[in-house]
Amino acid sequence: MPIVNINGKQVHIEEGSESAKVAAEYLTKNPDNAKALFDEAHRNHTTGVAHYVIPNMHTGEDNVITHHITMIHNGDGTYTLQKRHGY
Repeated sequence: MPIVNINGKQVHIEEGSESAKVAAEYLTKNPDNAKALFDEAHRNHTTGVAHYVIPNMHTGEDNVITHHITMIHNGDGTYTLQKRHGY
């Protein structure tokens, strides 16, 4: 998994997931929302997981698309951003 820096946090991005890529872009551009997501994943120490819906960043017809993502806090201080696989 590629690792990117999102507002000072090291985040593993799930390979092949368009939702994870869009979420990474969104969180980079919206640091307050990113902080809330990181805090929620970190605070949930039992599972280390936070689920969010991220709006699509593109214009035109794609505006109605949302991306369901999961942020996982890893024990080493990094995070994993992936498409939500369950509900």
